[in-house]
Amino acid sequence: TERLPGMWVRTFKPCDADDPRHSKQVLMGGKLQWARAKSRLAVGGHPQKKRTGEPTDCPSATGREMRIVSSVAAEMGWDVESTDVSQAFCQAHGWHYMVAVKMPAGGWGEGKYLDLETHMHGLPASPTHWWLSVKDSMEALGLTNLRALPTIFVLKEKTGLKGLCALTTDDFFSAGSERFKMVMKELFGLYATTPTQQAPFTHVGLDVEQNKDTHTVTISSRRYIECTSLIKVPWPKATDEEALEEEELTEFQRTLGKVGFPTQAV
Repeated sequence: TERLPGMWVRTFKPCDADDPRHSKQVLMGGKLQWARAKSRLAVGGHPQKKRTGEPTDCPSATGREMRIVSSVAAEMGWDVESTDVSQAFCQAHGWHYMVAVKMPAGGWGEGKYLDLETHMHGLPASPTHWWLSVKDSMEALGLTNLRALPTIFVLKEKTGLKGLCALTTDDFFSAGSERFKMVMKELFGLYATTPTQQAPFTHVGLDVEQNKDTHTVTISSRRYIECTSLIKVPWPKATDEEALEEEELTEFQRTLGKVGFPTQAV
């Protein structure tokens, strides 16, 4: 049995001030907002990647795929919908490892080793196993994976296209007929998911709005941009040729990601 370290990954999710789950106000996008803390157990599985050599990729839809789904939805008059799978990697199939994780400090079982019986965040092969699991489930229900766009699945019958969806790791962005919605409901019954939302909603950080009267679906980064504060560069260099330190490089990459997200995502 391979022993790997465990760690708590804590994030803060925005919530209303009257939400009983809120913990405190935190700085999010340059503004103080009420947020609730959310922690999940992850595994330090980086040693596995070098040893096993297993695939670790998981195709993920981008703004291009979202625009395709939105264009078809606008043309056909279908509702655009968003559904999120909770703890997706833990619901992946194909577990065949002997791994024990050491429980980190700050929670139940501190210092104890627990035998894993499922994939988890942090294990290199978990994204691939999740992708293969959900792909098999969708194809078993009659959806077809497009070769040219592997993150898009369509439902076609003799009478024509019934619906399509784009998969961004564990987030479904879909549109279709009532027949398609029934198939997707059956799919979501196989996994633990959040309730399906209809526009307007936020999907992977993008604001999605729909107007059926004008046959339009709008995808924007407006809220993200409005919440973006002035980014300060705290590490001036004497010359342009002077190399960045490791911490400076990490901060630079993080800043570059923030600036580039609106242009890459939409």
